[in-house]
This record gives sequence, structure tokens and C-alpha cells, in this order.
Amino acid sequence: MTAGHLIYTFHPAKRIWKIKAISIGKYFVWLDILSFIIQGIGGTMLSPGASPSVQQTGKDIYMSGVGIQESFIVLFTALIVRFQIEYSRMENAGTVQADKKWKWMTYALYAVLMLITVRIIFRLVEFSAGVEQSNPLPYHEVYALVLDAFPMLLAIIILSVIHPGIVLKGPESEFPSRKERRAEKKAKKAEKKARKAEKKMAKKKGLSQDTAYAPVRNESQQAIREDVELRSIWSST
Repeated sequence: MTAGHLIYTFHPAKRIWKIKAISIGKYFVWLDILSFIIQGIGGTMLSPGASPSVQQTGKDIYMSGVGIQESFIVLFTALIVRFQIEYSRMENAGTVQADKKWKWMTYALYAVLMLITVRIIFRLVEFSAGVEQSNPLPYHEVYALVLDAFPMLLAIIILSVIHPGIVLKGPESEFPSRKERRAEKKAKKAEKKARKAEKKMAKKKGLSQDTAYAPVRNESQQAIREDVELRSIWSST
């Protein structure tokens, strides 16, 4: 949501790669829920009483869910990088007002995404080595505290210090309500209909002009023919 508000507040187009800023948070949440569902399905198959084949399948499903989650993080990071590149160019060209606060928020998001990636990599390594006693990661709490809990705590601290409310201020930082979006869609549809109606009227006018001039052309051609015939008669006489 923070990245979506950041793009909506500062970027004139209010979108990146044709993805609306208002929809970025929604896509990210639903994709994250999907990855959690996949992880949950795999996790339920990793019970100690399950057969080795079932546990292996569960581990593969769980790791797939974690990998999907990381792919979303990479895509999300790419959107922020693209925003930074585009807005920096506009700022250098003087087309937008220079404000360094957006960079604070951008770097804070990079740090948070990096910490989430550390946690995801830890989970992948933890389960890729299996749940046997030879793998110390699942059986020693210190690994989970340092590589799982601490990165999330640090991410919360970063977003508390560089709070979005410090950077995202003013009416431009607020997403329009559903009523406003519906009204905007209706206005766009009405505008499209008006344009189509204008094009149809222009075509009809063009056809009517052509048909109006057609008899005139035919009459002039007939007059020319009659004149030629009279001249030929006079010359023969």
C-alpha cells in the first residue's frame, strides 16, 4: 500500500508500466494470500506422522509457495525501481517539483523488501535441507530469531522511523473513493460515446455532401455532351 501511495502522490501518470498505483497494493495482498495458502497446504503435509513421500511432497509445495512469494517481492521491487528512475528523470528535467522526501520513503521500502527477502531465503534453506536431525535450522531457535524474527522487527522499526505519514501528505496522497472512481469511469464512458457520436455525424455529413454534389456533376457532364453534339451539327452544316 505504501508504494502505491508513493507512486500515486508523486508520479504525474499515477501508474508504472500501465499498472495503476491504486491497484498495486491490492494485487500484492492477493498474491501474498495465494502464496500463504500454498505454504499452508505444504505445511500440513509435513507432520511427523506422515510418510516420507508425503513429507517430501509437502516440502516441495511449501518451498514453491515461498518461492512464489519471493517472485512477488522481486516484481514489487522492480516497480519501485522503475518509479525511482522515471521520477528522477522528471526531477532533473524540472517537470516536477523537487522534493527529497520521496527518496527517503523509496530507500526505506528497499530496506524492508531486502529484510523480507532475508527471511524468505532462510525459509528456503531451512526446508531444502529437510527436517532430519542433521539439519540444525529447524531445531535451534537462535536461527529463527536472527534470520526470521529479527529482520521483521527491523522492518517495523524502519517504517516507524521513516513513517509514510511524514512523506505522503496532502490530498494527492489519498486514493479516490469508490464513488469518485465510479463517477470518473462514467465520465470517461460518456466522453467516449460523445466522440463516437461526433465521428458518426461527421461521416453522415460527408456522405450527404457527396450525394448533393453528385447530381451537379452529372448535369454538367450532360450539358457538355449536348454542347459537343450541337457544335458537331453546326460544323457539318
